[in-house]
Amino acid sequence: MIHQSWVFNKYLSSDAVDSIVTRCNKLDKQVAQVGDTRGYREDKKSRIADIAFLDRYIDQDLYALIYNLGIDANNKAFGFSLNELETIQFTEYNGHKKAKYDWHTDLDWFDKGMSQRKLSVVVQLSDPKDYKGGEFEIANAKNDKQMKSDMKQKGSVIVFPAFFEHRVKPVTEGKRLSLIGWVHGTKFR
Repeated sequence: MIHQSWVFNKYLSSDAVDSIVTRCNKLDKQVAQVGDTRGYREDKKSRIADIAFLDRYIDQDLYALIYNLGIDANNKAFGFSLNELETIQFTEYNGHKKAKYDWHTDLDWFDKGMSQRKLSVVVQLSDPKDYKGGEFEIANAKNDKQMKSDMKQKGSVIVFPAFFEHRVKPVTEGKRLSLIGWVHGTKFR
């Protein structure tokens, strides 16, 4: 049985999260885009956020952290064949922009590469008192209320199959910050 998600509740200490945020705030941010068979483009109807990508060599510790969390959750809950971690993304959802990301999946079924995203790993970097709105949801998730509560906690991590639909509801005040990594594996058959 494949679980819908695996949550590491308050996995990182507040100090560890603050250190990550300080590092990520120094990165050059860009407007988030959406991708599909037509390529990548800005689409403010479905996604409003600012993003930056972490350097695999400078941020080796964060790559190891996210990959190992993905592997750990995979061993406990999913059982996929995994082999690498894609570039890590820092995401900033600003309340003054009503930032959001509507329902989507992280898996591109039409990708012609030898591997594809199998697990999404989301690290919550904001304290729930620092923003309003911005709830992370997985479509049809069991224990949805508990997962939402756990995932608002600073330092919590959620791992889920990349083919599950999910969203971030509009942030209405403050900022919601997160790190996202995608663990790849051989193509689904």
